[in-house]
Amino acid sequence: MNYYADKQLVSEAITPNGVGYILSEDNMLDQTKLMVMNDPNKDYFVQGARSRYNGNTKITYFVSGLSPLSEQIERMTPDNFVSVTASIFKTITEIIGTGFFKYPDIDASINKIFVDTSNLSVHMVCLPINYKYAAGSDGLSVMRALRSDLLRIMSERPRLRDSADIIRLKAIVANGELSAKDIYRDICRMSPMPQQPMRTMPVLRCVNDSVPDIRVTKTPFVIGRSQVNADGFVGADKMAVGRRHCEIIDNGGDFCVVDKESKCGTRLNGVPLRPLRPYPLSNGDSLMIANLLFKVSM
Repeated sequence: MNYYADKQLVSEAITPNGVGYILSEDNMLDQTKLMVMNDPNKDYFVQGARSRYNGNTKITYFVSGLSPLSEQIERMTPDNFVSVTASIFKTITEIIGTGFFKYPDIDASINKIFVDTSNLSVHMVCLPINYKYAAGSDGLSVMRALRSDLLRIMSERPRLRDSADIIRLKAIVANGELSAKDIYRDICRMSPMPQQPMRTMPVLRCVNDSVPDIRVTKTPFVIGRSQVNADGFVGADKMAVGRRHCEIIDNGGDFCVVDKESKCGTRLNGVPLRPLRPYPLSNGDSLMIANLLFKVSM
């Protein structure tokens, strides 16, 4: 949880993508930090926008195409995890290096650390808060909590804990004397530095309507017209699409689509799907969800 949320200075907001904060006071917002956060040359930030919510300032973050670390852990190899951990501490070093953000501004909880699965780069949520609200904080609690989360993951996940590289990584992360920059340096000294990418998650691009791209970020991933019950929201006005029309699942390492007994049906490359049965997805497939036609990219 973010430092400011723990102090009840901000509260988490309900947003379509699930990432947002409401400030308890308008004068908490630091406009300069907001500009730095949205600098396109500083892509290690998750960009955000200011709006109003029930009379308060709200910051909404744009995470399309990124996946929370908490949802990617189970599919990570030891090499993947070492690379992502290195990227986390590199990103923190770059954020602090801007000179505008301090450790309390960073939300370093694992469900707010976002990973680009194509290259294992990390993008972090930061709050553009006037630093006077963090008076008295040395920021150590942020690093302690992050270290604790990473060590717990490495100890609990059977796929990770017995790896020689993970054992070495645990020793580095557990060293409380090291700064974020020092941890990144020491991970880079592990030879060779792993570069293995994670597999690409499916993206569905609608070709016969103005529905935004649907980026699958986890499995199972439900697609439908319910903003509450669907992970991939097609729009409440798409009445032919069921509230929970179909879902993308991981079936033994292959991505598959499953029709959820929808009224108007699902077709893969023109073939109607039998409800509740998995059908493998491939790059370039055509997926018809009711009357919406999507092209599959993987």
